Amino acid sequence: FAPVLAGTEAYFKYINAEEGGVCGRQIVFKAEDDNYEPARAVEVVRKLVEEDEVFAIVAGLGTAAHSAVWEYLNEKGIPDLWIMTGAHKWAADVEAHPWSIPLLPDYYVAGAITGRYISENMPGKKIGVIYQNDDFGKDHVSGLKDGLDLTKNEIVSEQSYEATAVDIRSQVSNLKNAGAEIVFGGCIPGHCSQALKAAYQWDWDAQFFISYVNSDVAMFQYAPAVAVEGAITLQANKLYDWTDDPAVAEHHRIMKEYGSLPPGNF
Repeated sequence: FAPVLAGTEAYFKYINAEEGGVCGRQIVFKAEDDNYEPARAVEVVRKLVEEDEVFAIVAGLGTAAHSAVWEYLNEKGIPDLWIMTGAHKWAADVEAHPWSIPLLPDYYVAGAITGRYISENMPGKKIGVIYQNDDFGKDHVSGLKDGLDLTKNEIVSEQSYEATAVDIRSQVSNLKNAGAEIVFGGCIPGHCSQALKAAYQWDWDAQFFISYVNSDVAMFQYAPAVAVEGAITLQANKLYDWTDDPAVAEHHRIMKEYGSLPPGNF
C-alpha cells in the first residue's frame, strides 16, 4: 500500500505549488508508519495529534488499525479524512462520529453485490468463504450472505484467518475438501494471492470472487497471471491506465512532477 502514501504526498505538493495551498496556508504533510498494526496505530496517531499537533489525520489505512484510533480522533475533534478502508461502520453512525469521512466503497455493499451476482448467474453452485477475522473480512461476508439467495446457493464452509497470518493454505484446503465450487475471498492481496496460487497448484478450478482491494496489477507481484486469470472482482474507481480520461491524465502529470512513484491504482 506504499502508493497510497506516495499519491497523497504528491497531491499535497501539487496543491501547495500550483494552488497556493489552502486558504493561503501551505500544507505540511507528516507521515507515520503503523505497520498495519492496531497498537502501533494508536502510538503514531497519538504522537501526530499530541506532539506534532496536526490539524487532521488523512488516509488512515487498514480497518483493524484505524478502528483502534477512530473513537480517539472523534473524542479529540480531529478531522479524520478519507479513511482508506471500506468498513461498514465508518458511515453507519455519522452522528456519533462527525469527524470521520470514509473514502472507499463499503465492503458490506461490495459483498452484497457479489452475492446477488452469484445467485443470479451461478445458481446451484456451492460456496466456500475465506476471510480476514476482523471488520474488513466480516463486513464482506455479512454483505455476501445478505446478497445471496440461499435457496439457490449453499455456503459449505467458512474459513477465517488473522490479519497477521503468514500461511492460509490450510484454510483454502478446507474449502476444497468441503466441495466448494465458488470461493469468496474477503482478503487483501497477500492472502488472496496465496489462495489463488494454492488453487492453481492443486488444479482446483473453483471460481474465485475476491475483494475489490485486489483489483490492481499489484496482484501479479504476488501470484502468476495463470493463477489469477478468471478471478472476478469489483472496481469503483477509474484505473490508472485510462489515460484518455482527463482526470487520469492529470493524475499522471501530478505523479510525474511531484510523486516518488509512478502512477498506479492505489
